[in-house]
Amino acid sequence: MTTTSRILSLTTAAAAIGCLTAFAGVQQPSMRSDGSSGAASATTGEGPYIRLDAGVSFISNADVKLDLPLGEGLSGQVKFKPGFAYGGAFGYRIEEVAFEVELDNTHNKFKSGPGDGPWTDSFRQTTLMGNVIWAPTYEGVTLWIGGGLGAQFQSTNISDSSSPYTAITGGSLASNFSKKSDTAFIGQIKAGVSVPIDNNWSFDAGYKLRFVGNSELGQGDISFIPTAGATENYSAKLKLESHLSHILSAGFTYRF
Repeated sequence: MTTTSRILSLTTAAAAIGCLTAFAGVQQPSMRSDGSSGAASATTGEGPYIRLDAGVSFISNADVKLDLPLGEGLSGQVKFKPGFAYGGAFGYRIEEVAFEVELDNTHNKFKSGPGDGPWTDSFRQTTLMGNVIWAPTYEGVTLWIGGGLGAQFQSTNISDSSSPYTAITGGSLASNFSKKSDTAFIGQIKAGVSVPIDNNWSFDAGYKLRFVGNSELGQGDISFIPTAGATENYSAKLKLESHLSHILSAGFTYRF
């Protein structure tokens, strides 16, 4: 079983267990000392909360550009493998509106990229967001939708030096990139459902669609190997254009 399959299996199992537990909590609400039902308070109550979740990360195919001091550049597309995500948020709810700070980590590996060299290493992202959420409650179950803005701190490690690029006029390129860190602007919309388990805990499942701005994937040495003449060495930057990413997650929220 592959790593992605294991992640999907664990996420599905966690969702199933959470749903069963949540259903039991809804069917058998606890009673407060004043005689009122408290089963839905985990999703309807005002005040601070903390959420922890984990899931699967998908990055859409994205355009990349290699800037060269040769009067031209190379462009192509990079593809990513599904990866994993984990993180959480701290927020405060006022009636049906919540304000939260979200922090999570995602880790994807490259599947392929432009050129003939292998793209086999990792692309890690740490994202810090400020969100506004609308969360109406129906029959004890909260449906939430919202969005936010923030920054994504990226760390890239590319092994792309074993064979040269060939898609350039008058010769070929051999590259040797080093590990690169950069920051990208990010916006997101998110939606999901929250089901109470007891007075404080609820089970959550959701989807995040993220819009990630331009960033740098790598910076390194480029050797231009002409069909005739001496090899020339340059420094170059590999830029990742704006793209979309997707996260499916499940987890638990605790309301104080």
